[in-house]
Amino acid sequence: MKKIQLAADGDFSFCRHAAGFQWILRQGKGGALVVPVLKAPFLVGRSPECQVVLPNDPELLKTTSRWHCHLRERDGDWVLADGNTPESASGGIPKPSVSGTWLNGKRLASAEKVRPGDRITIGPWRFKLEECRQNTVDIDALLTRIGSAQPRDLSANVAKVKGGFAQFHELILKLNEAQGAEASLSALLEFAMSKIHGAEVAAVLVDVPGGEPKVRMSLSRAGGIINDFHFSSGLVSGLPRDKAFLLAGNIADATKSQLAADISSGLLVPLTARQERLGILYMDNRSRGTVFTDEDLFLATALASLVSFQIIQERQAFISRVEQNMSHYFGPDVVRLILEETRAGRPVIPGVRDRTATIMFVDIQGFSIFCRDKPPRLVADVLNAYFELSAECIQRHGGHLDKFIGDGVMGVFGAQPFDPPAGAESNHAAQAVRAGQDLVAAWPKRVKDLWTGALPLRVGVSTGRVLVGNIGYAARMEYSVIGDAVNLASRMEKLALPNGLAVTDETWRQVGNEILFKEGGMEEVKGFGTVRIWRL
Repeated sequence: MKKIQLAADGDFSFCRHAAGFQWILRQGKGGALVVPVLKAPFLVGRSPECQVVLPNDPELLKTTSRWHCHLRERDGDWVLADGNTPESASGGIPKPSVSGTWLNGKRLASAEKVRPGDRITIGPWRFKLEECRQNTVDIDALLTRIGSAQPRDLSANVAKVKGGFAQFHELILKLNEAQGAEASLSALLEFAMSKIHGAEVAAVLVDVPGGEPKVRMSLSRAGGIINDFHFSSGLVSGLPRDKAFLLAGNIADATKSQLAADISSGLLVPLTARQERLGILYMDNRSRGTVFTDEDLFLATALASLVSFQIIQERQAFISRVEQNMSHYFGPDVVRLILEETRAGRPVIPGVRDRTATIMFVDIQGFSIFCRDKPPRLVADVLNAYFELSAECIQRHGGHLDKFIGDGVMGVFGAQPFDPPAGAESNHAAQAVRAGQDLVAAWPKRVKDLWTGALPLRVGVSTGRVLVGNIGYAARMEYSVIGDAVNLASRMEKLALPNGLAVTDETWRQVGNEILFKEGGMEEVKGFGTVRIWRL
């Protein structure tokens, strides 16, 4: 079977999700333009469990489905089918997409064989199927010609090499020895002052999206780090974003602050990357009367490129850490929105807010008895498999993993660290129940290779008002929820039958007709009095 890939046929691209094999479709050309089809079935839709996750914007809900279409293998060929897969469909009957899947301009009536060159349309998105080809480069011919040519002497003794690159070789050696970002940036500024003799002060001023520029680091030739470096943020922000400045000595219109600091000459070079100004590399001369030259400006411009590169690397490393950390708790859609806020300079730091959410508690019935005579390694392996499956099911259905409590798992639905776009609200009660169903159904298969005895799960679900946000104290904060709905979900879990779900009356009401329950009667619940429960 040929290896194929989906190529973007429009103004959009794909960004890979750090926690798995999903690719997130985004408007614009900032990401990858092709996605390899690595396994079958290969799903495309708005659901976080799809391999290509479409945007969940309100205006797209009428044209794209959670499981819109999928590619699968049949008799050694790839076929395209509309809707979800038979394996994931209720009763084995796939549900069609809301607007259909189009192959080469015709709406699919049934699964059809596809080949490279075919075009697929899903709502407003168009894709082209391509064959995956190995990228190979044969340089034997070039090496043969180079081998017969006269070699050039680039030893350190050659004047041009020594004059043009020796100082940068010295800088690279210093950067290789630097331990961490702060030491690396310090080495860059120290090198700048050692080579640009007029510089008695050097600083990196960093632009902050939506805020005032700040001092990233400042050094003086005489005293090292400057702890009290002042500048006018308004003047810095007002400088042209792509121009360098060299102020000659004996400044005729010196300001009071320049005179007070005895500044005689200044040099400012913009720090830029990806057509964006990151900040300014600043230098000045304060007492010796030395002025900056054009040669100094050229060298400072080269050094500014290295400083810009470091700032970009720091930002990318921060974004990667955010993505990796958040993917442990939230699904791809939520992580994508968190990253977009972070890239825009608006880190998601949720305060405490009051909202309606659905809480799910899960535990392994009889786990304490199971642990008494079992090897610690077996107990750990069973717990790890259980925690992994719980996280998968919770995130797949739009919830986030709140915490592990012994052998208990707490999941939260409808309480993301941001308000959803208007019209994009989901039925979080139904999401929680479906997550519980999937977990109970998949657990026996997941654990069978580790333990052949019975280890049933119990799932409790409750919907109600909760406080959600950063809870704790300054040294230890965590994103969590508190409230009666949390406590009641814990009580529901104790009332659930083995391998079953128990939900509150409010959860049952909000789920509506999407899922059929059996009334479990009235139960006396500690702290809540008599409560009606529903079983699944």
